Amino acid sequence: MKRLNAQIGVLGGGPAGASAARRLAMMGHSVVLIEKSPFPRAHIGESLIGSVLPLLDVLQLRKEVEQEDFLRTGTALIRWTGATEYRETAGQSGFQVDRSRFDTVVLQGARDAGVQILQPARAIDISTNSKSLCTVVVRQADNSVVQVDCEFIVDASGRTSVLGGRKNLPAARTIALYAYWKGIAVAGPETRVEAGQSEWFWGAPLPQGLFNATVFVESDRYRKDNAEAGSVDRFYERLIASSELLSPCLIGGRIGKVRVCDATCISDDAPIAGRVIKIGEASFAIDPLSSQGVQTAIGSALHAAAVLHTILERPSDDAIARQFYRERQRRSVILHADAAALLYAEAAAVYRTGFWLRRSAVEVQRHPATRPPPTVAPKPETVVRIHPGVSFKQVPVIEGTYVIAAKAVTLLDHDEPVVFLDGVRFVPLIEMLRGPMRCGDILQLWTLLVPYQQALRILFASVRLGILCPDAVRW
Repeated sequence: MKRLNAQIGVLGGGPAGASAARRLAMMGHSVVLIEKSPFPRAHIGESLIGSVLPLLDVLQLRKEVEQEDFLRTGTALIRWTGATEYRETAGQSGFQVDRSRFDTVVLQGARDAGVQILQPARAIDISTNSKSLCTVVVRQADNSVVQVDCEFIVDASGRTSVLGGRKNLPAARTIALYAYWKGIAVAGPETRVEAGQSEWFWGAPLPQGLFNATVFVESDRYRKDNAEAGSVDRFYERLIASSELLSPCLIGGRIGKVRVCDATCISDDAPIAGRVIKIGEASFAIDPLSSQGVQTAIGSALHAAAVLHTILERPSDDAIARQFYRERQRRSVILHADAAALLYAEAAAVYRTGFWLRRSAVEVQRHPATRPPPTVAPKPETVVRIHPGVSFKQVPVIEGTYVIAAKAVTLLDHDEPVVFLDGVRFVPLIEMLRGPMRCGDILQLWTLLVPYQQALRILFASVRLGILCPDAVRW
């Protein structure tokens, strides 16, 4: 049996696994990645919003992705509460990608960074009992067996997770049915999103004239109505025919079979435990309504890379690195669940069916603001003071390539702690203030540490966040 030694073993070569592997290799670690499927492979999740670009910058893969002929779009066509409208997406334009090509670009990036890739290859035995060593036994396509010895395992094997773990599941389970079409009369590169009576639709034009049309239904309905229709194809096409935005697909030609997959939100209670860290959908899968699944997976991969880099290079910071990863996942799960529940509530106000009501009934865990937003931008003569609800505490954050403990500003225990504003450590700036001060004087003080334009942006941000409030406001 051939043996390989590496610091990190990565299970799964999708965007999360390949991103983590590349980032860790860029940090100087030896990495072996195990992917069971040959590439290119088809995969749902072709719409990437502009927030993926900073992540690609960190991976130094933005140029490679932009060189592909993926469609670019900064708008979406929405029919959510009965009317159809175009909506601008925030930030930079995103991509409508061919996932087989996108995933190949990211995996090639891992290979170029020095990651050793076993593909197609399947992990047939995994041991994580040792305090200092993990073992993955891998069977390759030619039936040869390789033993990979490593210090940590990154589980990027998807929502089923080869390493298991207890998954938190909502009461409302969701099934996605999707297929690819060609020759349809759809103009423009926009993503299309539509609410139906007891389902919702998603569609996106793709490179080379293809179109992905997807419908999301409750799992119980899928079993019942699919049986009544007699086949998945008929059930799917009946649903597509009921869609205002996607029914033009039926004029064209469907390519291949209708595919079915689980689209239920899940999260793992233990995203990091012992010598294993879970990323992507092995850790948590967000509601597809956000269209942020790929970039959320890549984001978790980059966080995990910093966590492992810290544990390996600075063992004394092991605990704070793990705390960072657990807390970061908890916040991400809450953030995405809250955003989806609010969107479902909008549709539930129009379509009073169980599908919408069950999803909008999810308890929103975000805390509503207890302070009014500023009505005007601060002027030099505006007198502000630190909000009386501001306090300071130590929190784990990423600085550079490491997780560190940093002093943060918190407000009324409701907002995410603020460590950096505009890339600058904020606490030293806020600690310079004494009592009510004119904004002009604050800028003059802060420019001792940062350039004027940066100080101005930080001032505006601190007022917008409510950390600085007008002195006339009484609480």
